[in-house]
Amino acid sequence: MPPSFQELIGEFPEAFERILELESVDPDFVRLAKEYDSINAALQLFETSIDPVSNGHHKDLRRRKIYLKQKICTRISD
Repeated sequence: MPPSFQELIGEFPEAFERILELESVDPDFVRLAKEYDSINAALQLFETSIDPVSNGHHKDLRRRKIYLKQKICTRISD
């Protein structure tokens, strides 16, 4: 299982089965999960000051993370 799915399962433990199901049948869900993981990694680097970014870029990453999380929640709930 890709690391992005482990992180999603950590955020949505009640949806474990659904996430695994979507991983195997929905390429768009896989893309969303990978992008979500990538944004989380970038935010983590920023927040630990390992890779400083501009404040505007940080806000853009946060907004994108929220958007992706909402889309993922919708997919999990379907």
